[in-house]
Amino acid sequence: MAQLVARGSEAEEDGVVLFVFVQDRSLYVQSVMDGGALPDALCRQIIDNDIVPRFKQGSYDAGLDAGVHSILAATRGEYKGTGHTQNGHGQQGSSGVLVSS
Repeated sequence: MAQLVARGSEAEEDGVVLFVFVQDRSLYVQSVMDGGALPDALCRQIIDNDIVPRFKQGSYDAGLDAGVHSILAATRGEYKGTGHTQNGHGQQGSSGVLVSS
């Protein structure tokens, strides 16, 4: 298991954690930010578009790097993304994903 804290402030009670479970082939982003800077749909978009494609290529370092950079950009309101998941559907649902090779 890898656990990366991307951003957080105890005083403001906000934060983001990216959990990666390599053996289970799953990952998710947990956001506890006031004001909804990282809603589930945006977390899912980051997972589907920035992390999973790199993981499927076997490039875990690049996937984690891209994911953390996208999460940080999203917390600053700078992440644009595509508005669609890899399968072409709009954003809805949880921020977890099962990765298969």
